[in-house]
Amino acid sequence: SNEVAQSDERLRAALADLHDTFAARAGDAEAALSRSSAELRADKVGREDMAALLTELALRLKGDFDLPTP
Repeated sequence: SNEVAQSDERLRAALADLHDTFAARAGDAEAALSRSSAELRADKVGREDMAALLTELALRLKGDFDLPTP
């Protein structure tokens, strides 16, 4: 029974180590995901900007958009 208790103790310690390692890796992954999400939010185009771009494109395709001459 002493061997079983020691084996149980070693297995519990190994399981605790694995849990800590998993928690640390999960934290790293969550931090990387948060950074990626923040970068995407910073780089995305606003709705008004996209509307203006598409409107200008449509006018140029129709030939209704004239560039100002100096």
